[in-house]
Amino acid sequence: MQICYLLDLSILEFLKTDKLEANYPKTLKRNNILVDNINENSNSRSTIDKDCIKQYLRQSIVNNATPPCSITEISKQLGYDRRVLIRKFPELCKAVSKKYLEYKKNISLNKIDRYCCEVEVIANKLHSQGIYPSEITVSKFLDKPGYFRYKKVRNTLKEFLDTI
Repeated sequence: MQICYLLDLSILEFLKTDKLEANYPKTLKRNNILVDNINENSNSRSTIDKDCIKQYLRQSIVNNATPPCSITEISKQLGYDRRVLIRKFPELCKAVSKKYLEYKKNISLNKIDRYCCEVEVIANKLHSQGIYPSEITVSKFLDKPGYFRYKKVRNTLKEFLDTI
């Protein structure tokens, strides 16, 4: 069916012909777009405007936007593959990645600190109600009990239990 589509023939015409002639024009349909006179040896790679990309990467490093862009987001904005940017501009890409990873790490640490405070508040409420604030009872009242997998959150509860 794809051959019939590319040659612009019906299936019956394709099956009825004894011999297909090679004098069809080299006009093919690709993704519903007509492509005329396809050159088999043409290079489909585009040229890279290195100065423009360098300037954009440097600007994204200096820019204090929240959240900072990752290399993947920048590559989509510029219209190039991420690997091309990393290969052509390794130092700038490392700086962009470092900034993005620091941002993600700070977000994660802030979440852990927020859950440490939440654990302390819940443990205090349970203790004031006369209920022993074990890890299981405290986790029942947490929004996301999975944060007990972090040592800092567990230590917060342990320190609270040591004070009572």
